[in-house]
Amino acid sequence: MSTEPQTPGNPVDDPDATTTVPAGPSTPAEVTEAMAPSGPHWPAIMLGLVCVAIAAIVMAQELGGLTVDWGSFGPLGIVAVGAVLVAVGLTGLLGRRRRRG
Repeated sequence: MSTEPQTPGNPVDDPDATTTVPAGPSTPAEVTEAMAPSGPHWPAIMLGLVCVAIAAIVMAQELGGLTVDWGSFGPLGIVAVGAVLVAVGLTGLLGRRRRRG
């Protein structure tokens, strides 16, 4: 005896009902191996260079006579970093399209 509820349209109620399975690929998809990186990770290098540059500016300001207006330098620096990220992203997208095409 089945423990499923007896409702109209339930395959348990109708012995003539057939269950359909969605059609799918009969063979497993090809598995491609991921290639190991063949060089340095450029985003990490760029982040490191930006951090070193900011640290150098702060040290020069604290130890030397350098005066930096952080009220204007901060927002402009963020805009510049954003522009560089957009340029690098577009370069990567366009380069990938050229290699595929």
